[in-house]
Amino acid sequence: MILVGTLLGSSYARYRQAKPKNFTAVLDEVFAEQRVLDAPLVNNAGSELLFAQDAKQGVAVFLMELATLKQTHICETDTEDNKGKRTFRLIGWSPDDRYLALSAMMLNTNQNKRVQQLIICDGITGAKGGLFEIAKNPQSCAWLSSNSIVILTDSHKLMLYTLEVSGNLVHEKAKPVQLRVLSNAGAYGMVRVSDNTLAYIDKDNLWALDTSIFQAKQLTHLAGAKLEWLDYSQATGKYLFCMSPSGNVTNRFVYEFLPGETNEPVQLTHDYSFKGQWLKDKTGMAYVCTTGDKSFLAIESEDINISTNLFTGGSIRSYSISPKRDAIYAVASLRYKAQSIWEYNIFDKTIRNVLRGGERENTFSQIVKPISASTTNKNGETVEYFTVPPAKLVKNKKYPAVLDLYPINRYDQNVQVLANAGIYYSTATRLGLTDWQQVAKPEDILAVYNELLKNPNIDASRIYIYGRSFSTGAVTEMVNDYPDLWRGMILFSPVSFPIIPAKATKYPSIFIAEGDKDEDQLQEHCNHLWQDACNRLVPARIHFEHAGHGFTEENYKTSYAILTEFIQAGY
Repeated sequence: MILVGTLLGSSYARYRQAKPKNFTAVLDEVFAEQRVLDAPLVNNAGSELLFAQDAKQGVAVFLMELATLKQTHICETDTEDNKGKRTFRLIGWSPDDRYLALSAMMLNTNQNKRVQQLIICDGITGAKGGLFEIAKNPQSCAWLSSNSIVILTDSHKLMLYTLEVSGNLVHEKAKPVQLRVLSNAGAYGMVRVSDNTLAYIDKDNLWALDTSIFQAKQLTHLAGAKLEWLDYSQATGKYLFCMSPSGNVTNRFVYEFLPGETNEPVQLTHDYSFKGQWLKDKTGMAYVCTTGDKSFLAIESEDINISTNLFTGGSIRSYSISPKRDAIYAVASLRYKAQSIWEYNIFDKTIRNVLRGGERENTFSQIVKPISASTTNKNGETVEYFTVPPAKLVKNKKYPAVLDLYPINRYDQNVQVLANAGIYYSTATRLGLTDWQQVAKPEDILAVYNELLKNPNIDASRIYIYGRSFSTGAVTEMVNDYPDLWRGMILFSPVSFPIIPAKATKYPSIFIAEGDKDEDQLQEHCNHLWQDACNRLVPARIHFEHAGHGFTEENYKTSYAILTEFIQAGY
């Protein structure tokens, strides 16, 4: 007991010495802006904007008058169910702007339980006009006509919901109609073509469905490709989508396709690209492009006066184009800092911050820019990665380091917390936009680890490996295969769990952050790992947030305060 008390006391003393002054104020500054979720949507008239932000227990939805920037709060809801499946979707306005719609988990007062509901609101005031239960975890949603919505369910069914107006309320006119059952493989996407025609992606090909006669026609006949992010031009009849010709998502480009012409998609971009959107009247397209470690919004046109690249000095998370195809609304930043909502007029080339966010005080904290680098793995392949050094780096001082396996692709508050807490941050992926499932290969992770060892400011005995959700599988693999490399492992909402050997004499410490509304089985696994570590005298800490599988910014704020203490104390 005396020995344990001495060790704990010395660890706490190290933490007190390393902890930055006014750390609570640092956290408040870094998390001052609530994260914007999904791409904001604008109505057909171009006068109202629908967007959602992190709230304490989920997401808050707002309607904004673009002329005055006045906001109306519509509702608050969860973003995920306890299994981490998406429950929240912004759908936007009906073609006549009379209504706007979103899908969310809401309380059904008659059943006294939370169910997935389609929420219909007044298109101008945002006042709720009706809601009714739909299938759980919608994958995609879109207005088809002024009184019908198509929803792609979690069970891969295309369902048509027809609405009926009675006074100021909206009801289901009849039971939903099942249009199609899609393949459970590949990506999905759908877009309205007309009041009775829907285009969608299924089996990695493009299809058009006439809902009046319930007949679908396959438009492309591709093999081995992967299609994503579908758009359609009323002016030209052309489709726009992203495609990985070989199915490898590291080679993704924008293509256009005109049915009945050549029946072959035409490649339009040659850098890693996604979410192409047509501009007004055959004038070009917008898409997100990644070259090297830079991601930006590209606008390409034969008219050189409107061609440009936006947010090249900052970051971009998502965007949408107005129904008139003349304006863009992006969750982005002009420089490396917190993101806001930006409105860009494509033809006037004017830009404004409509959320008035992203500017935070730096009285107690600093914004530390990432440093991009590259190395080679044991197979001679190039490995791109980046580091974020401590905010107040002192020459010849040794710092703990976190090697993150979760792909970070933008300004990230969590990274800034670590930097301001005197902790080196590094990731085994490039800074540019990446797929959240593209976790680095073991040989790439080891290559970046070896680069960290060469850094004179990094303490080789205090390197922690980090994973979040899907990437905890890679953490488990690296810890099981190379336990001696790591001072500790950091698991946020883990879905994979390492096994502590029965005769382990030296094993990494364990930090677990889990949501108390996450799937019961995952919570049990977290508790079992923590208890097993305690029984084997492996330093471990488990922290539960009031959250599901995904954390809000508020959840990260509290859990990262505890995580920095864990690291700086030397566990």
